[in-house]
Amino acid sequence: MVFSSAGNTSVFSSPEQSVVFCFTIVVFGSICTTLEVLCSTVVVFSIVCSTLAPCFNGSTLTPYTAQSPLSTQSALAPPLLDQPQNPHLGITAMIPSPDPYHFPSHLKTLTRMDQLFVFKEITMEEHLQEVCFGIKPIKRFNVKDDTGNKVFSIVEDSDRCGRQFYGRTRSFIMNVTDHANQIIRLVHPSVFCCSSHELEVQSPPGTPIGYVQQNLHVCLPKLTVANGRGEPAFKIEGPCLGCTSCYQNFELVSLNGAAIERSFGKIFKPFSCSGPNAVAAFVLQFPSYLDVKMKAAVLGACMLIETDLVYHVKRGIKLL
Repeated sequence: MVFSSAGNTSVFSSPEQSVVFCFTIVVFGSICTTLEVLCSTVVVFSIVCSTLAPCFNGSTLTPYTAQSPLSTQSALAPPLLDQPQNPHLGITAMIPSPDPYHFPSHLKTLTRMDQLFVFKEITMEEHLQEVCFGIKPIKRFNVKDDTGNKVFSIVEDSDRCGRQFYGRTRSFIMNVTDHANQIIRLVHPSVFCCSSHELEVQSPPGTPIGYVQQNLHVCLPKLTVANGRGEPAFKIEGPCLGCTSCYQNFELVSLNGAAIERSFGKIFKPFSCSGPNAVAAFVLQFPSYLDVKMKAAVLGACMLIETDLVYHVKRGIKLL
């Protein structure tokens, strides 16, 4: 049916149908607008959730805190052993090895030791060759504990030409072996004019665990003992050059030397010694809780002192 009024035609048969149609159009438009808003809200919520997801750990929405590898490693590492503290040592030397697997197994014999006795070995034939013909022999030493038990053997590895013509400036290697033939290697490079002596302590061979560096000084022989990373741990100070009455003593002191009791150990040539170690050439004394790598470095320092310093101190030659 067609509704007409004043010459106009319409598809609706009555005005009521037109009103209903217009209302339906308005309601449908409102519904579409509401759905569009809801869709936009869902999209925004999804973006926000994806952005904040890394900040939560698990479904409980517990804040996640990132941990550095160092903190994770320290959490897994075994605790340090309780050891007496000594303000005279640098922090590197004061930290004991918390696990026997953190240092070479053959250094375990040094763990509880607080002194070593070094004996110089020379045969009668070598002694006669040196006295009569001036031929320098290979240096050999035995290292014993305080009960006289042999701990290490030390043998120099160098060529005859270097020993004969270059003397103390020659390069050499000393192999320190225990009863199982495990090696600590002491490497001394060639020293040029006005250069300082340095000894590298390796265990196993090729892996540095310590260094002994000579410090140039006008009248005092001084050495610095460092760890395997080259970080200074403590110093070794000898007597004044020319003081022949006290040339035997080399003291282990802290880096700053400001402690009341400055010496916490020493390397010395004994005037007299009784018991199984009566004829020791050197005695090494250090705290029993000192890091075993630093104990091996002190042994290397003793070899450097024996090779270069002690005879010049005895003669009063201002070498350092």
